[in-house]
Amino acid sequence: MTDGWFARLDCDDGAAAAERIASGRAQGPEDWPAQAVDAGFADDTDDYYERLHAATTAATAAAVTERETADDQ
Repeated sequence: MTDGWFARLDCDDGAAAAERIASGRAQGPEDWPAQAVDAGFADDTDDYYERLHAATTAATAAAVTERETADDQ
C-alpha cells in the first residue's frame, strides 16, 4: 500500500485531500501518479494531476484564509 497523500482517501473528499497536502511529507520522490492509479484514487495520470491541483489549490486557499483572519494582525 502506498504512503502517498491520497492513500486511503475518498477521491471526492476535497477537504481531507487539502488537509493531507497541507500536513503531509514524503521521504523522497516517487511515481505518485502511477501509485494513485494503482490505488484506485485516480483513473489515469491526467486525473491524478487534476485531483492534485484541486487539493493544492484548496490547501493554499485555507492557509491564506487562516493567516488573513489571524488575531495577531
